[in-house]
Amino acid sequence: MAKKTYLIARREFIENIRTKAFWIGILMFPVIWVVALTVPALFKKAKSVRNYAVLDQSKDGWFMRAFEQRTRIPDLGRLFDRWQKADHAGRAELPQALSEARWQRVMSSDSDRRRQALDQIRVLYEMLDTAGVEFNPERLDGFRDQIPIPIADEQFAAAKAVVQDLNDFKAWWQERAESKDKEVRQSVADLVGDAGLGKYQRVEASDEEWLKADLASGDLFAYFVVPSDPVGKAPEPDKPRPVKTPDPGKGDGKGEVGRDDGGKEVEAPDPNGFKYVTKKENLADRDLKDWFTRHGNRIVRKRRIESIHLDSGRASWISQGISFSEKRLGEGGKEEEVERADQVLQYAPIVFVYMLWICVFTMANILLTNTIEEKSNKVIEVLLSSVSPLQLMRGKILGLAAMGLTMVACWAVFAWLGIKLVPMFIDGSASVIAEFGIDKILTNPRYLVSFLIYFLGGYLLYASMLVGIGAVCNSLKEAQNLMQPVVLILIIPLLAMFPIVQDPNGTLAKVLTYVPVFTPFVMMNRAAGPPTMLEYLISTILMIATIWFAMWLAAKIFRIGILMTGKRPKIREIIGWMRAPVGSIPVRAADGETS
Repeated sequence: MAKKTYLIARREFIENIRTKAFWIGILMFPVIWVVALTVPALFKKAKSVRNYAVLDQSKDGWFMRAFEQRTRIPDLGRLFDRWQKADHAGRAELPQALSEARWQRVMSSDSDRRRQALDQIRVLYEMLDTAGVEFNPERLDGFRDQIPIPIADEQFAAAKAVVQDLNDFKAWWQERAESKDKEVRQSVADLVGDAGLGKYQRVEASDEEWLKADLASGDLFAYFVVPSDPVGKAPEPDKPRPVKTPDPGKGDGKGEVGRDDGGKEVEAPDPNGFKYVTKKENLADRDLKDWFTRHGNRIVRKRRIESIHLDSGRASWISQGISFSEKRLGEGGKEEEVERADQVLQYAPIVFVYMLWICVFTMANILLTNTIEEKSNKVIEVLLSSVSPLQLMRGKILGLAAMGLTMVACWAVFAWLGIKLVPMFIDGSASVIAEFGIDKILTNPRYLVSFLIYFLGGYLLYASMLVGIGAVCNSLKEAQNLMQPVVLILIIPLLAMFPIVQDPNGTLAKVLTYVPVFTPFVMMNRAAGPPTMLEYLISTILMIATIWFAMWLAAKIFRIGILMTGKRPKIREIIGWMRAPVGSIPVRAADGETS
């Protein structure tokens, strides 16, 4: 009996792996991952420049002057990287201070050191920018404790020098961007264009009616209206402060009713007439609006601080939030630093669950399709002349299980090759792999063993369901209707992936662990927890018992339904087959009912 089952399993395995579809499916795995990682970035780069206009009604246009000064400072790292590779002939040359040896050392160093240096510059830039502090290197020391990236004394000194360069570049840029000489202005614009930094392009605006016409014609993506008094009036100290403040750009601009701290209704302040106007089809793209709002908020906040004569250091202290340094409890009760790889490791099971779901569903669906195809082609009758229905069913299930393991092994090899080969072709990828712990995730024995065990358990469980469905159906159309409950069961683990990975030892995770149809996916999802050995033991015993019971029922249905043709049996008839003693073959009456 075992030999015949083996022969059927080998037949199923060889027939499936010899097909072009099988190998195309395996080779598509790395292609899909490459496409998934690169195409979104390419689409983002291919996004057209958003032309926008600003109708600035502030006094002497101070708002847009401040806005231009802030937003026209490009990312220095990318700019200098492009500047070194570009042809500078006929273009604006940078100041002497910005081409000194320290910049050459930063930008010509290896990718990891360059990325680290640029991260430090960016952190300092954003910290000072948020606090409304000018780029004065002498004032950086007061902000050192707030910088989230650990910086040594030498690195901090170098970063201070870089900030001074940034200040020099800011002045150089502003002088040439506002130059009366058109060629000078164009040379600066070409410099930024060469760096590929222009996601948004501002066009001149004089009248709102013209802006509406340009917007309707498609020449503009959107336009902003800045009121005459963007800063507004400071509230009087003794007046109740409304809790609810209208969102700029929403409502009729007349304010709305809120409540003060005591619960009394008061009218919220006027939103000052800020407007963002675009076409209906552009409402889904909020990048431009969010970008303009983010910088505009900082400009207005800085002006408000100045208007009430509040020291910028005190203002920064007032607006500064609390920040918790994350620690994890290590062995012996000691606190340990939380690295990025530790956090990624907790979410890694989601990828394994998704891959497990694909493998189980794909293999079980192939089994269903093959069973129906061989039944409709009468091949099944030829096979049953040499083997029993039970041997045939077991052989088909085991053969496709071997094919599934082959597919998983190929994917594992591709993943391993990716870790080894990608750093050879993409600069900086080695540091990303190390930072996120990708190599540790893909070689984690707990994840790999769990994936292997739960792939087999999940496949055998769902294969026994679908092979029974395939035995009673005469066409794929009939099988699709009966598969809907199985698909619904398979959807639940996908919906529970994030709640479980966020709380792997919570009530939801523990309850679903002991539901056998969910056990393979839930236990894989909890692998980062990890579950206790008792949970592993109990859930595995329940899963094995359920697989045995499902196989037993599937065998009873398979041995009768596999040779039946004509009208599909009803649920009551199938239940009768399950109750029939082993060896008996119910006979169908003329009306199709089993007697």
